[in-house]
Amino acid sequence: MNEHASDVLAAAIGKNMAVGGGTSALVFGGLAISDWAAIGGVLIAVIGLGIQLYYKRRSDKREAQLLAAQLEDYKRHV
Repeated sequence: MNEHASDVLAAAIGKNMAVGGGTSALVFGGLAISDWAAIGGVLIAVIGLGIQLYYKRRSDKREAQLLAAQLEDYKRHV
């Protein structure tokens, strides 16, 4: 690659990084502390919901296995 092409490529990369950095600074810099708190609260709620769903599913599987064992035991004694 010649020197001119590498300069053009470096300028294009620099321009894109500057535009991206400026845009992200505009978006994230414009958020107040209450906005960040709201975003954090939503993230915590979503994570909590995921954890609850995971453990509820495990609980349902255990209960189904227990019920199957109880029914099997009942059938043997009847």
